[in-house]
Amino acid sequence: MPRPEMFASNMGIEILYSVIIISVCLIIYFSTKEIYKLTSHKGVKYFRNTFLFFAIAYSFRFLARPFAFMLQLFETIKISPLLSRTVILIVFVYASTMALFYLIYSILWKKLDKTILSKNYLLHLAALILAIIAVFVKPELFLLFQLVAIIFTSVIVYLDYNKSKEKKIPYPLYIIYALLIIFWIFNILSTIIPNFFRTTQTLLYLISTVLFLIIFYKVITKIKK
Repeated sequence: MPRPEMFASNMGIEILYSVIIISVCLIIYFSTKEIYKLTSHKGVKYFRNTFLFFAIAYSFRFLARPFAFMLQLFETIKISPLLSRTVILIVFVYASTMALFYLIYSILWKKLDKTILSKNYLLHLAALILAIIAVFVKPELFLLFQLVAIIFTSVIVYLDYNKSKEKKIPYPLYIIYALLIIFWIFNILSTIIPNFFRTTQTLLYLISTVLFLIIFYKVITKIKK
């Protein structure tokens, strides 16, 4: 059983980290609402949805860890821990996967067929199936998918950036995408590191927070322009 002071420290770090990420995501989502209303730009739509599902994922990620801490601290707690934690994890994996899908969509939407773009429900279905498989069958599948998606997104961003340089066309969002990819990598590392590596995990949280605040600054600057 964890000591109360350790529990309080862990909770404090989780709360602060989660609140910052969720707040930034929601601010970006609502700040870009007017731009999308005025332009109906598909790229803006998918970019906004990336941060919306980020916020949902981190909300449930925040619920999952304190929930685990509470079960360890109060061993006599009388609720359905398995059912509650399973639901939380399914929603977390589903939302994280949708955030990745929309990030990829925000980059590729011009290259994708309109029929594919109109079938968003397939993305939701795929994300839900992955979540159920990851939670009930093989948890490593989720991390493997995220790794493959990050590599795929990195290649797309790199190719688009090179193409924009060749045509001498500014590609204003590539820095934001690059920062999001780096943030995602640190996010995965902080997730897989065991709780007893608290110092390392806290450092990863700090780096992730700084990266996300830079992304926030970049997005808000673009909006003002």
